[in-house]
Amino acid sequence: MLRRGLIFAVIAVAFDAVCAAIAAAAQFTYSQFYILAIVLFVAIGIYAGRVMVLPRALIAIAIAAVAEATLGWYVAALIGPARPPSDISRTVLIAYGCFGVLVDFAAGAAGAVLGRRAATQR
Repeated sequence: MLRRGLIFAVIAVAFDAVCAAIAAAAQFTYSQFYILAIVLFVAIGIYAGRVMVLPRALIAIAIAAVAEATLGWYVAALIGPARPPSDISRTVLIAYGCFGVLVDFAAGAAGAVLGRRAATQR
């Protein structure tokens, strides 16, 4: 569970880094990759649901969601396009990060349920 959660976290952070690099090179906003990030978490959830029991899959997804919303955002900000405006408050940034964790987790959980159902119907 922990090992897969960390692998999922590395995948999510690497995804953020690649998207940030593409956005910086192509001169468009980093937020345009948000839908792809949700699709990534659905795919992670489907895989987790197929190979793990549901409670363990959800914990692994939660690990990845927290890593993506913290470390992934930090890496993207270091690359450039995900830097928050200087006039935004810390409270708003924390709320945005919490919302990101919830959305990523919800997408991953939905994928895990689908993956679990597919694994049990074989």
